[in-house]
Amino acid sequence: MAPNVTASSLQEVGLETTWNNTDTLPVGRIAMSASADLSQYLTFTVESAAGQPITFKGLSYDKQSYLGAGPTHASVRSSLDSFGTDIVVVNVNPAGFQSLNFDLSAVPVASAPVTFRIYFYGAPAFTDWADLVSSARTGNGLRVNGTVNASSPIAILVGDAAFGFAGGRFGFNVTGPAGQSVVIESSLDLQHWTPAQTNAFGAVPLYFSDPQFVFSGARFYRARLE
Repeated sequence: MAPNVTASSLQEVGLETTWNNTDTLPVGRIAMSASADLSQYLTFTVESAAGQPITFKGLSYDKQSYLGAGPTHASVRSSLDSFGTDIVVVNVNPAGFQSLNFDLSAVPVASAPVTFRIYFYGAPAFTDWADLVSSARTGNGLRVNGTVNASSPIAILVGDAAFGFAGGRFGFNVTGPAGQSVVIESSLDLQHWTPAQTNAFGAVPLYFSDPQFVFSGARFYRARLE
């Protein structure tokens, strides 16, 4: 585990966990559904020390199937949108060993704990597994890659009076290193992001008010240095 980062143990929900192989975590049997079965998943939580912002980059999973009937797809969701949408979907070889790589760059920078769920589905038959292979068996298990910003972090202030609606628009304060340019981006699905405002940090928090806000479903925001 990287410095200043902690992770919970990996839990399985709705999956069979009895298997005799050593040095692998049994994950199965895999559903035949064409889309993610939301009742079957692996889950874990990542958080930083003292609420330092984490920029997530990727997740790797070393998978082993045995009967040529493992998953054909896998996806990742997070607690940041209450597991409502896929962050990324990857194609999976239903046979044998494969290192799966999930791009997490669309995940907003997070200071609070983030829970991830991994879904496997699309199996040709309900007979096979997607076991997690450990380093004791030439695999690397599950790895989350990212960076922790321990100094002058960017933060959207969700607890002050500016967070919320004013004049029919949604807005909030953002803090960061003075003199640095920041881009506020918005998204409807956590996958496609559109720049909404570019400005520079000063001595006081930078206030952002979304000029494109409309009352129609969820809207997500993130801030990044330019």
